[in-house]
Amino acid sequence: MLLYLILMVLSVILTYAWLKFRFSSQILKEKQQVRIVYAGMSILKFGLILTLCIPILQELGVMAQRQPYLSVFKQNPKLRDGISINYAGLSHNVAEQRINMVDDIAQWVVEDKIGFVDFFDYLDNYNEDLELHELIQNPYFTTSNDLMMPKLPYLIVNHRFLKDYAGLEFQTTNDVVFVLPQKYKTDASIYDFIASRSPNDIIFYQQELVFVPHFETSLGLKPNMGVLKNPILIIDGDAISKSYRFEGRLVEYGQEGTLKQMINELESKYQTTFAVQMVESGFQRIHGEQSKSMSITLQFTMIFVALLIIFIVATTGIYLSSFASELVVYYMNGYSYFKRYQFVYMVNNVVSGLAMALVAYLLIATSTFNPLTWFGLLVGTLIVDNLVVYVMLHLFERKNVPMVLKGDL
Repeated sequence: MLLYLILMVLSVILTYAWLKFRFSSQILKEKQQVRIVYAGMSILKFGLILTLCIPILQELGVMAQRQPYLSVFKQNPKLRDGISINYAGLSHNVAEQRINMVDDIAQWVVEDKIGFVDFFDYLDNYNEDLELHELIQNPYFTTSNDLMMPKLPYLIVNHRFLKDYAGLEFQTTNDVVFVLPQKYKTDASIYDFIASRSPNDIIFYQQELVFVPHFETSLGLKPNMGVLKNPILIIDGDAISKSYRFEGRLVEYGQEGTLKQMINELESKYQTTFAVQMVESGFQRIHGEQSKSMSITLQFTMIFVALLIIFIVATTGIYLSSFASELVVYYMNGYSYFKRYQFVYMVNNVVSGLAMALVAYLLIATSTFNPLTWFGLLVGTLIVDNLVVYVMLHLFERKNVPMVLKGDL
């Protein structure tokens, strides 16, 4: 908001200073004054586009990040029946008790009593690599269970999760199993690299698989997270004990019995607490935020279009009222439409184009910037610009040309 206010105040100050200087020292003729007023209004229009297009694009970017989550949960209502846990902490002897508790939880995962999936592992690796990309160009990641993987989307899971979430069942083994999308079957470099690290044969799946974080905290929509389509699956039931990370990564679908039983046992054995989270509650929260963003975007867009039309009508009206006689003479002398009004179209389009270019420059490094959304807003702005100008010019000629022919102008 501070940036928007600064841009708006700066536009007003520059316009005032320019007009004051020009009027006081150089402007003597009325039409020259009109040109400066026209330029001042164009600067304010520039500030208007900056002030309103930035929040519009930011909201649209956040909505685009939420949409994959919402689409998957809407298309698969059964996934919203899942529950997960949030670890609250230990009261004392934290280090020793935590190690023992993680070992107990890992045993539940190894025995496939509860589903486990680590959505954040790839995200953590990705962000770490992103921070170091200028210092080191490493084509591989190291996963939380100490496996080296190429920079491709992957998930570390256990058998229970794949069965409950995606209906995939494979022979249970204590070894790590790699399950790859069918497309990597013909990619020798990826296949050979992963096969060299697998104690078992590589398994391939053909159906379209879409995975989304099931726990509410991840639905905060971190950059570069979101829906994973057809990732590499690393089945490792012992992943928790290797990484000592389990918060929010345990999930149960359809019923609460096993997960609650595990919680009761852990809370009775250790002085700790767990909070149960419903996937449905996370979905509803994000759905509410999406509705709110849609409302905000619609309001900002309506305000933007209304103010944009007002600015275009005002600036074009000033120009036409001041140069009406010349424009009509141009018309009577057979000047082409473009030659008569090229100045009006050029100024409107250049101002809008430059303002939108600055908007892109300010947002391009943010996670919410979407080039397609920006381009769509640019096209929409230019359409409104040119359509309003065209209508005003059409009305101008309908009114003034007959008056010239009658000799009234």
